[in-house]
Amino acid sequence: MKARNHFIVAVLIFFGLIAFVSEAAAAPAVISSCKTITAGGSYILSTNLTATSSTGNCIITAADDITIDLNGFTITGKGSIGTAVITNGDAYGNLIVKNGTIRKFRHGIDVVYDNITVEGVHFFDIVLWAVNVGRGSTVKDCYFYKSGTAVKMFDGEGSIVSGNLAFYSSDGIMVPSGGCTISGNSVYYHGGVGISAGAGSTVSNNTAIENGTGMSVTCPSNVFDNALTNNGTNLVLNGEGCLSTNNVAP
Repeated sequence: MKARNHFIVAVLIFFGLIAFVSEAAAAPAVISSCKTITAGGSYILSTNLTATSSTGNCIITAADDITIDLNGFTITGKGSIGTAVITNGDAYGNLIVKNGTIRKFRHGIDVVYDNITVEGVHFFDIVLWAVNVGRGSTVKDCYFYKSGTAVKMFDGEGSIVSGNLAFYSSDGIMVPSGGCTISGNSVYYHGGVGISAGAGSTVSNNTAIENGTGMSVTCPSNVFDNALTNNGTNLVLNGEGCLSTNNVAP
C-alpha cells in the first residue's frame, strides 16, 4: 500500500512539474526598457518606457511572430525624431501591438510588412503617421489625437480598419490600397481627408464630421451607411462603378 501511495505521489509531482514548466514557458517575456526583440513570442511591458537613444526609436522588432502587450503603459518619445515600434529593416511580419499608449514620436508604429495588428492603442502628438502597416493588416479600436496622419496604408491591400476614433490630425484614415474593409470609424476635425479608400474596398458605418473632405473613395467600391456632415466636401467618389447607398452626405 505504501509503495502504491508513493507511486501516486510521484506521478502527481511529475505532472505538476510538467504543468509548471509549461506555464512558465507560456508566460510573456517582460519588457522594462526600450530594446531590440530578436525572437518571436509574447512580450509584455512592466512599466512606462521613454526613448533615450540617439535615433529616438524604442522597440525594434527583428523576428516574425511577435506579440507586444503594452499592458496599459505608455511609450514616450523625443517628439521630432524616432519611432515607438519599428522593424530593423528586414521584412518581418505577424506582429501584434496592443493595449497601451504611444506619444510624442515622429512615427508611432511603422512596420510596412504583412499581417500586422494594432489594437486598443492610443496615439498622441505623432508628427507624421501614427500607424503605417502593410498588406493583410488590422487596425482596430485605436484612438488618435493630433497626428500628421492617423492611419497610413499605402501598401495595405486586403487590410481591415475598424472601430477607430481620430481627432485633429492633418489626415485621418488613408487607405488607398485596394480591397480593404473600413468600417465603424469616426474622424473629426482633420484639415485634409477624413477617410480615403482604394478601389475594391467596402466602406461602411463610418462617421466623418468637419474635415476638409469627409470621405474619398476610388471606384468600384461598396460605400454604404456612412454619416458625412459639415465637411468642406462630404463625399467624393472617384471614377465609375461605386455602389453608394444609405449615406448621409448632403
